[in-house]
Amino acid sequence: MYKKSLAVFAIAAFSAMAQSPLPLKSKQFFGGTGDQSARSLLVSPADGSVYLGGTEGELVRVAIPPVSATWSVQLRGGSYLGLAALGSLVYGAGTAQPPVCGASDGVGDIEPKGMLSRYAPSSGAVTSRR
Repeated sequence: MYKKSLAVFAIAAFSAMAQSPLPLKSKQFFGGTGDQSARSLLVSPADGSVYLGGTEGELVRVAIPPVSATWSVQLRGGSYLGLAALGSLVYGAGTAQPPVCGASDGVGDIEPKGMLSRYAPSSGAVTSRR
């Protein structure tokens, strides 16, 4: 019985890999010169949007299906490592380089600190940052 399960799994995996790649429907570039990259992704069926959080503090909302960005904001000195939606807010968690978001470091070198930002999904307006 155990060997049959493995054989079925291997056939299913081979079939999935043998399919042709999905075509790219659209693409957009956000950011400017330098090293920007997305580190967090939130797909929110509730408001029909995809949110991308970047390493340079970018937060971008794109409608589903993607046509263009609905809004885009940037927190200089911040980096988003995770995004979530709860109720009427979008939450961004990551790091902030002091003095961004009130972060402080009074001893030794300056290291990034933990950060939590809250945004209004409809406009990108900041409701709070810590």
